[in-house]
Amino acid sequence: DGTEGRHGSGREREADGAAGAAAAGGPEEDGAAAVVAGGPAAAAPAGDEAEASDFLKKKAALSGRAGGAYIPPFRLARMMAEIDDKNSVAAQKLSWEALRKSLNGLINKVNAPNIKDILPELFQENLMRGRGVFCQAIMKAQLASPTFSPLYAALISVVNTKFPELGELLCHRVIAQFKRAYKRNDKPITIAAA
Repeated sequence: DGTEGRHGSGREREADGAAGAAAAGGPEEDGAAAVVAGGPAAAAPAGDEAEASDFLKKKAALSGRAGGAYIPPFRLARMMAEIDDKNSVAAQKLSWEALRKSLNGLINKVNAPNIKDILPELFQENLMRGRGVFCQAIMKAQLASPTFSPLYAALISVVNTKFPELGELLCHRVIAQFKRAYKRNDKPITIAAA
């Protein structure tokens, strides 16, 4: 049937599990006994425990949306420099978080006197990779302070001249937000999106 092609048969999964257990150092029963008897963590020397806790801290910092903890910029730059493979999952998460923070920071800094200074910084960011984050940040900023709506419109009009895809995406998202708010009878968001 069609499910075997996607997930493999039960025999193939069992064979892969047995092969993995053999490569790990023995049959499955010995591996389970090692875990019950204390496992690899109990046999590790004290120096490896510090490395393991450091690894777990870095893994926790990279998991989820900013890991729930503030990472200072100098530590974030140091963590990026320590990563050898720039295409690894950890490096991609770090670069994505840096892009998200940078775009949010730039949009939150925009005001009438400094819009001409913010635009070159904005164009230095990878706007095509962060187009969703960019649109979300613009919509949130406009919702938080509707008095700056003309300023955000001017910012979007300049960005739209270079990247029309961003203007189109923002239009689609604003229309979708308006429709959702109208159906929910949510007056503040409907007025802000209008």
